[in-house]
Amino acid sequence: MREAGATCSIITYARRSEQRRREAVHLLRHIGRHKGRIDVESEPGQGSTFTVRLPLGTAPLAQRESASRSSHS
Repeated sequence: MREAGATCSIITYARRSEQRRREAVHLLRHIGRHKGRIDVESEPGQGSTFTVRLPLGTAPLAQRESASRSSHS
């Protein structure tokens, strides 16, 4: 039988895991909207490196997309 503290730890871990998943999905959508990408390098036992790449521009993305659609009309 599990102790109450162990059960509480499992529930806390599950909540944090779910929160991290939601945050990751939000971040991926945001990066995708901005035509960005994520590169991942991983070494077993050493950890992972995530590199986020976003394009540079002078106008906000919505303005650039709107201008692009206007010029194709």
